[in-house]
Amino acid sequence: MNKYNQPISFISLLVMLFFIVLGMVALCQNDSLKLKFDSIQNNEKTKLFYTNLKHKILKNKILTEIHRLVFISPDTNISRKQPQESHTRFLNQKGKMIRSISFVRLDVFGPSVDDTTLIKLPWIAQAANQMHVYTQQNELKKMLLIHEGDTINPLLLSDNEHLLKKSPFIKDARIVLLPDFADTTITDVVIVTQDIYPIGIILKQGSLKQTKFGIYNMNLWGLGHLQRNLFLINPLSNEKIRFTEGEYKIENISNLFLSGGINYINYPDNKSLGFDFSRNFITANTKFAGGVSFQHNFEILKDNNLPLLEDKYNNFSSWFGYAIPLSASSFQSYNRKNLIFSVGVDKIQYLNR
Repeated sequence: MNKYNQPISFISLLVMLFFIVLGMVALCQNDSLKLKFDSIQNNEKTKLFYTNLKHKILKNKILTEIHRLVFISPDTNISRKQPQESHTRFLNQKGKMIRSISFVRLDVFGPSVDDTTLIKLPWIAQAANQMHVYTQQNELKKMLLIHEGDTINPLLLSDNEHLLKKSPFIKDARIVLLPDFADTTITDVVIVTQDIYPIGIILKQGSLKQTKFGIYNMNLWGLGHLQRNLFLINPLSNEKIRFTEGEYKIENISNLFLSGGINYINYPDNKSLGFDFSRNFITANTKFAGGVSFQHNFEILKDNNLPLLEDKYNNFSSWFGYAIPLSASSFQSYNRKNLIFSVGVDKIQYLNR
């Protein structure tokens, strides 16, 4: 048979598909950069439009309230801003009461939390936005350190903003305070978030004969749950495809900032099943943290591909930490330092000899 007429192997087909998708994503990013550049060129006109509109609207009390709740003027001077500590944005409204908390969830592709101006996107980015399942509002509420009726504390708002940004399924977040022009003792809080695109593909070429292929979703159903599945593909073996790894993880269980999940490994010579729960020091005011994990393992030890021993054992690990503040422990101190003590226990239990 002519070598040019040989059928394409399954592995080659996967590789080709991967690079086609990669090229489409790169094209999407290039188009987005071009459109973003065009948007920046029009920033001065946009700023002038918002300034004139605001000047006219503020003459009417009713229209002023509508403008305050609906319009967020794009910041065209982001690149020229001087670096500042994150809590300084909230200092001018310190001590005001929080009347309401609302959420604005941006598209995955297009605007940003610093500039919500809509821009024209290529069709592939628009399709991705349409298919994306946004983080549910209840899940965002679970990550809040503030509540309606509380008073504005700049450090607490700053910590909450950082906490949202550190979430594995959120790309960026920003807390905006909207003061009430009629009552200067109250303010509304708007939390602007932008998700990451949670679905991805895993492709690992283990050897010339076998390939690892998987898919993951970091924000399943918009609940902040992680699901990851990995398969071993070997067209030359009797078992063409084998489910080898699986993981399911939940962030912030029961509003306790406790993460937990289960994991499964199913290779021919190595199998395991386990779980883990952990709670980290989420802010400088978190006093307690800790974690626990358990793993049941089964391995076949070989020498020159000859099985010598079937080994079964359990891994158990736990740790606990306590933070002692070296300065004022309240959110009123701008120089918060902690001394953290932690202790851990690791144990291996062999089930056979």
